[in-house]
Amino acid sequence: QRKLSMALLASRRLPMQHALRQHNWMSGQGKFPMCKSPMSARIQRLGPKYWQRAQSSGLASEEEEMDVDEVETRRFLSEEAGYGPEIVDGIVRALQSPSSGIPKGRMAAVVCSLAGRLEVGEDAGLEVLAKSVEMDLKERVGKEKVSFHVKVPHVKQEFKVQGFEGMSLRDIAQHGRGHGAEMLREVIECACSGVMACSTCHVIVDPEWFDKVGHPTEEEQDMIDLAFDPQDTSRLGCQIELAKAMEGFVVTIPAEANNLFDHIPFDDK
Repeated sequence: QRKLSMALLASRRLPMQHALRQHNWMSGQGKFPMCKSPMSARIQRLGPKYWQRAQSSGLASEEEEMDVDEVETRRFLSEEAGYGPEIVDGIVRALQSPSSGIPKGRMAAVVCSLAGRLEVGEDAGLEVLAKSVEMDLKERVGKEKVSFHVKVPHVKQEFKVQGFEGMSLRDIAQHGRGHGAEMLREVIECACSGVMACSTCHVIVDPEWFDKVGHPTEEEQDMIDLAFDPQDTSRLGCQIELAKAMEGFVVTIPAEANNLFDHIPFDDK
């Protein structure tokens, strides 16, 4: 439910205020969400009780409280989450909007909770929000849309997808907008978060487009060799980035996908 609410937020089907209410971050709770980030201790020290004492003693104003909260938010987004200045600005603006419903002084705690467990790649909604901001930025700076065609022969489907220049097929599948992106999401998996540690986003580029789309690197080819039924023009969707010269290219989705993560032994303890 958490990831669904944030995904709907990114596609603008659900108001941010309602999405955040799903996470119990609305006012009246008087508590910060649980957060295992290294930032959590700092957030707790700057919590409501701290600021109530500081304000009553005349040591801090409401403006100073909000300044510290924003500073902590920006520091976390840039230093720990690794986002660039424009993405950080966009996230902060979105969360500062009155429609977000985030109580004063709690933005850093919300961002920390959205980040999930960064050290193991378990996102709880921050990536979705960041991708939504990124796509809005691309629209504003004039990034052009690129269309491509997807064939899914094992279910007798063909459809058209659009994305912005610089987006990978994985980006579009997970964060894209429109009917084509939704259909792509149904037929392509991205188990490793795009770090070339699996082959679940394996696609086959039509031979006539292979040179324009680009050939795989040695590291990518190593993973393609482990994919289901690899072909001479196979690529990983997470490594294919859209460019204007690729307008109209065609990829085919294999009938199956080899997910190496299904065979990793985990300790149940």
